[in-house]
Amino acid sequence: AQPAPAAGPAAPAQTAPSAGSAPAPTGPSAGSAPAPTATPTPSAGPRKRATGIVDARYTVSLRFGRPGKSEPIAGLERLRPLPSAKDPFFVFIGVLRGGKVARFLVSSDVKTTGDATCRPRRSLCQTIDMQPGDSQRFEFDLGPDGVRRFEIDLTAIRPATGRAGAAASRAQTSGAPGRFDVLRADVRFGPRPEGSGSSRTRRDVARLASFPPEGAPVVQFLGALADRRTAIFMVAPGVTPAGTRACLGDAECRVLALRTGEGATLRSAAGEHRLDLLSLRRTIARSATAAGRAHRREHPAGRRTMRTFISDRHTAWAFSRFSFSPLTGTVKRR
Repeated sequence: AQPAPAAGPAAPAQTAPSAGSAPAPTGPSAGSAPAPTATPTPSAGPRKRATGIVDARYTVSLRFGRPGKSEPIAGLERLRPLPSAKDPFFVFIGVLRGGKVARFLVSSDVKTTGDATCRPRRSLCQTIDMQPGDSQRFEFDLGPDGVRRFEIDLTAIRPATGRAGAAASRAQTSGAPGRFDVLRADVRFGPRPEGSGSSRTRRDVARLASFPPEGAPVVQFLGALADRRTAIFMVAPGVTPAGTRACLGDAECRVLALRTGEGATLRSAAGEHRLDLLSLRRTIARSATAAGRAHRREHPAGRRTMRTFISDRHTAWAFSRFSFSPLTGTVKRR
């Protein structure tokens, strides 16, 4: 913080006019100069609420890593995941308008302590706002995989310079809002042969949605891989995929990996069904909050169906090989 400016010579005391009377006109006496006005000293107050609008004309430097083993990172790029794209626990959203606050997206199940401000509130920390000099510690409980701990020390926020600064300035003045990718899956599912019933197309399928939506589920949508081209489906106990081309890595074929235009035939006691991935498309959310809601969206009955699936030993093992990242809305293989 800059030191407060020194006050000039004190102005002579003036008597306030009484209510209802006008002050008598006054002027400087002969040979005297008007008294200078004292400059008010700014006082330290509470932090102002951040605007939420990202300003691309700034860059940040910080220290990041395990407690006691953090390393410096200079010129952190916007939307960069930390520690890596394959292992994202944080996403740097950017510097907010005014150049005083850096915002990060974090998993809402994190335990965190330090100087940062949690949004929307401390008990539900989906994003954090940090100012230079702030330090923050984070603890993620990964269940069977243990606990991961990180710390962030924000060292500086500076105007971007050079080519990067010029490009950022052009982007900022263009008026384009922040862009956050969200994946949408479109699926067609129905009985075979097609004449035995109507296939249904379901667009923007929620994670953990099952097919068919009524009756005993045959398959469940687990999510998209981080490559953003592959959709993962879990096969219900007692259901056998015809052929193994779409099976992902296990002899029991509890997992199907489909890309756009690919499909699989599923056989069960109820007959044959056909599953086709029509598209895995990228859409744009206009804010980190909207993207976070879309990433975490799941079918209301999805958890109940999942518990039914994992009552089978082979299916439970297949489920255990995947984890979900609420920061990116994707799944990854352990």
